[in-house]
Amino acid sequence: MLGEICRRRGFRLRTIGRVGPERFPLFMIVFPGKGKTICLTTGIHGDERSGPISMLSFLKTYRHRASGPRLILFPCLNPSGFDRNRRRTAEHRDPNRHWTTKRAHVPMHGMVKRALAKEKILHFMSLHEDVRTKFFLYVMRREEETFYRKVLAAGGKVIPVHRGRNVYAKRAESGLVYDEHHTLEDWMNAQGAVTNICAEAPGKLPLGIRVRLNLAVVLTWLKLCASR
Repeated sequence: MLGEICRRRGFRLRTIGRVGPERFPLFMIVFPGKGKTICLTTGIHGDERSGPISMLSFLKTYRHRASGPRLILFPCLNPSGFDRNRRRTAEHRDPNRHWTTKRAHVPMHGMVKRALAKEKILHFMSLHEDVRTKFFLYVMRREEETFYRKVLAAGGKVIPVHRGRNVYAKRAESGLVYDEHHTLEDWMNAQGAVTNICAEAPGKLPLGIRVRLNLAVVLTWLKLCASR
């Protein structure tokens, strides 16, 4: 389905490697633009379904402006896990850990890092899911709070924002959790990305609502990136 949508819309679907015993292709789509480069990823945890499914809806309607930022999209970083509806990779490892170590934790890490070796990512977002019933963001760099609050507000128009004081023993600040634990976001931050967002959709809500949430968040993020 992804290939069909890209062919119909004229988007170039690039294979940067193959993963798992099934040799699933790892896809990257680059939308040309001027100036800054931004990056969006989904599906790093295979049981978090709404991210990759949201990207199918996104690609059907997205109208990229060549005068805007250059967008790099990884529509599903863990196709083996997605196929099995399993969080981990075919190697039985969590693919969103150990990104900041020199040795690739899973083969996908090396493929993504090589594909981005010559890129200068300014803004980064990844779509995830959490067991909670409300929406929140993992973020970095407190000086970018205004940017993050606008993304959070966009999601808050679809479902309530998490207002609790904690998320997994981490302090939550009205829907924002400042955190570092060797994830893809940490690696992007180390590479110089100014804003880094891990958007957590509530996995217990119906898929349709999660897709609506993801699309609202991504479209707002794109507008904010273009205006920076």
